[in-house]
Amino acid sequence: MSRRLVLATTVCAVSATASAVYAIVYLYRWEFHRALVALGFLIATEIPLATLVLVARMARVERKVDQLASQPMNDIAELLRESPPPKRHNFAWLRRSGTDLQVFVPLLLGMGTLLSGVAWLIDQIARRVGASFGDRRLARRLSVLSLPIDGFVPHRAQSEGE
Repeated sequence: MSRRLVLATTVCAVSATASAVYAIVYLYRWEFHRALVALGFLIATEIPLATLVLVARMARVERKVDQLASQPMNDIAELLRESPPPKRHNFAWLRRSGTDLQVFVPLLLGMGTLLSGVAWLIDQIARRVGASFGDRRLARRLSVLSLPIDGFVPHRAQSEGE
């Protein structure tokens, strides 16, 4: 790691530690506004610290890739010949096996989709057929709740009120 990177990481770590300590002190003293400012500084120092860690890790990966790229290609080809990939069994799910349920789950999903479509179709038919019958029957049943024609208060005779 370069000296610059070490120095930047150290400065960020010290700043983050100091901000965290001040935030705890301010919270202990019930000074919430100052604690919020200290936590803001803590977040502001964590971002470059995380960036520096990621840059260092990416530099290590880059070094390893360069190291692998510098190996002669013959060695890599030899390694590939020595350990060929395992033979693939295309359509292995079609083989009969007593423990595999790989076809069972898609079958259930397909049947569930099909049954959902049938249920939707029955619902649409019932909605169109039953709407006219249901409305009349509901209106008849709710007529009991309608307001009286004469109102709730009986009319007074004309001579009494005037």
